[in-house]
Amino acid sequence: MRRSPGLPLLMYHGVDSLPSVITLPPDRFHWQVRWLHGHGYKCISLSEVSRCMATGQDFPERSVVLTFDDGYQSLYTEVFPILQQYGFSATVFLVAGYSGKDNQWPGQPSAIPKMKLLTWEQIDEMARYGIEFGSHTFHHPRLDQLPVGALYDEIVLPKIILESRLGRPVTVFAYPYGRYTDQVKDMVRGSYELACSTRTGLVKPVSDRYALERVEITYLSHPLVFQQLYHPFFPYYLSARWAARVLGSAIFPRAWK
Repeated sequence: MRRSPGLPLLMYHGVDSLPSVITLPPDRFHWQVRWLHGHGYKCISLSEVSRCMATGQDFPERSVVLTFDDGYQSLYTEVFPILQQYGFSATVFLVAGYSGKDNQWPGQPSAIPKMKLLTWEQIDEMARYGIEFGSHTFHHPRLDQLPVGALYDEIVLPKIILESRLGRPVTVFAYPYGRYTDQVKDMVRGSYELACSTRTGLVKPVSDRYALERVEITYLSHPLVFQQLYHPFFPYYLSARWAARVLGSAIFPRAWK
């Protein structure tokens, strides 16, 4: 049997007809889920990924993880019904201080449109039907720019709030903008089982549990590319995309924040 090149953790934000660099049209998302389901892929949670990595077990064959940053309300109106239709789950990273509000947190780039976030009632309903929720801080700051004294309120406090509201453990975390320092990662390690970065790549058993690679869905916008998730050459494609991003951030640092 051909060995898997790694586990894809797909990174979405909003699934919305509103055109934006962080949104995917609902019909495109529906096609992706339908294709995965039709080709025998299994959708697993990050908690299952954590268990596999902790015990040294292989990831389930033909599996994929769907992750959604920020917790946009379109996840309830567009994504949730599609996931239920195909028996899929997902992991949603919530900005605890903005649930029920919108995404106009400090430092939000002007190019990102104003969009509503999930309400607590919607979050509760989705959780009852198997959607996993993780933390994406309290205010969505760049954690690498915060003083050490402010890290508790952005890393530990959201976990306490979410667990109190959901009535269940919150064990996964995602770094806003993918930014962190060693001190940030140490605090996350003390409160969560694993954390997601924005580094492009596939997760392997040797991956850093507190900086898991993901695949931005914008890199898979074309159906022919999306269909190559488990192709042996797919990791090389992702490496090329990551190298281009690193180069772009060096040349145009303000555009890649």
